[in-house]
Amino acid sequence: MNLPLMIDLPHTRVVIGVGVMAAVGERARALGMQHALIVTDPHFAGSPVLDAVCASLAACDIATTRYTDVLPDPSDASVAAAAQAYRRSSADGVVALGGGSSIDTAKALGILAHAATTRIDTFYLGTGRAPAGRPPLICLPTTAGTGSEVTEVAVVTDAALGRKMVVRHPIVAPDVALIDPALSRTMPPALTAATGSDALAHAIEALTSSMANPVADALASAALQRVIAALPAACRNGADLAARTEMSTAALLAGLAFNSARLHLGHAVGHALGTRYHLPHGIGCVVCLPAIVGFLAPACPAAAAGIAAAFGTTVAELPAVITAFLRAVGIAGLATWLSADQPDITALAQLIAQETRLIALSPRQPTLTDWAAMLGASWDD
Repeated sequence: MNLPLMIDLPHTRVVIGVGVMAAVGERARALGMQHALIVTDPHFAGSPVLDAVCASLAACDIATTRYTDVLPDPSDASVAAAAQAYRRSSADGVVALGGGSSIDTAKALGILAHAATTRIDTFYLGTGRAPAGRPPLICLPTTAGTGSEVTEVAVVTDAALGRKMVVRHPIVAPDVALIDPALSRTMPPALTAATGSDALAHAIEALTSSMANPVADALASAALQRVIAALPAACRNGADLAARTEMSTAALLAGLAFNSARLHLGHAVGHALGTRYHLPHGIGCVVCLPAIVGFLAPACPAAAAGIAAAFGTTVAELPAVITAFLRAVGIAGLATWLSADQPDITALAQLIAQETRLIALSPRQPTLTDWAAMLGASWDD
């Protein structure tokens, strides 16, 4: 693949390659921005990366305001606060710099910026209310996993409901995604594994979804192959730009795959455990994935065979091989992540079973007994 590469999706222009971040000013000017709110998390406050983004915008005569209060797993309240910051700044466009939390915050605040409300819950999937619009949005992902830079989804943790909720509409998709693998080069191995595992879950869940289709299958299969090859290398050596580029590409492909085929059981676990126990999102989505794949295999034998082939194994051995892959990149069993809380497996099964929207998209519907069995199989190393 020759990079940089430009891809025009229905709603998003994607540019991927080392160094493409430097073009953010030109891209913002082409979108008509004169004043950009840069949305990022405290990690990037005062960082050379944020300074470089501001410099590129300034070189194109675009004023900037920095918003660095993004929270992990952004809540409805934090999204409302970001929207207020946008209005106070008099900005006319948004640049998101960071991982999925920064990008989801930028997407959601954009919806509120064009709405006569400060409540994002009025736009949750299933409410029947569509966003009226949003300001121009450019995304600069600094991790490789969420694919949020190309999806029409924003995930928000609703404090009152105690659950992660989804805003889904084509308007939510960014105008431009500048995917610069060099931005992920400083991620430590643990964060590399956690975010990369999200891409792994996206690919496997898209392939096994009840909404799987040939286009999504092709995207998910390509993503899966890249994750298997590149994630261990990126964890071993963060400066390996070839591995970083492959992971950035995998995240993009997996994001496009699930945008079409949707997600199900892995993300039901991830959303439930992320909200209740604050597990990092990618880890929450894969910590039960080997057992989930084993549970699903009888319902989608062709997909299971394809996943097994990508891992170079058989369907019968696939759960053990996925487990070994996760351990090799440093992702331990469920007990390690929940040891401080020591929850009861039956209670965990009941908690996850509440994620009915996601579970409904599985080709096989688990009972509470099935969930308990999958959790038990995922508990120890």
